[in-house]
Amino acid sequence: MARTSASRKAQQSAAVFDFVPFFVRRRLDWRAGNRGAVLARRAEGGVITVVHRSSVATDADVVEQRIAQLRPEAGAFRLFWKQGNGRWTAYCDKSGKCVIGSLAACLAEISRDPFGCYWS
Repeated sequence: MARTSASRKAQQSAAVFDFVPFFVRRRLDWRAGNRGAVLARRAEGGVITVVHRSSVATDADVVEQRIAQLRPEAGAFRLFWKQGNGRWTAYCDKSGKCVIGSLAACLAEISRDPFGCYWS
C-alpha cells in the first residue's frame, strides 16, 4: 500500500470540503436570480466565504460580492455578515445571540435573511 503525505483524517476532511461549494450553491442559488450565481470559497482554517456573483444588466462585467462568512467553532459554524464599512461582523438573531450552528442551519439563515444583511 502506497503512503501519501496527507493523513487519512486530512483526506476525509478535504473530501467533505470539496462538497461544500455544491451544497452552498444548491441552498442559495434561488436567491441569486437569473443573472447571478452563488459561490463558496474555502480559506485556511476551514473558513467558508459565500460570494454572490452577478452580471450588470447594461454591461458584460461580472460583479462579485462577499456576502457571508462561516467560521468553524467547536464542531459548528459561527455566521458573519459584511457591513458597509467592509468589516465582518457576527450575525445575531432577534434576541441578540450570535448565530452558531451546522452548515445547513447557517445557510438556511442566510437564505431567510430576516434583517436584509445578505440580499439587500
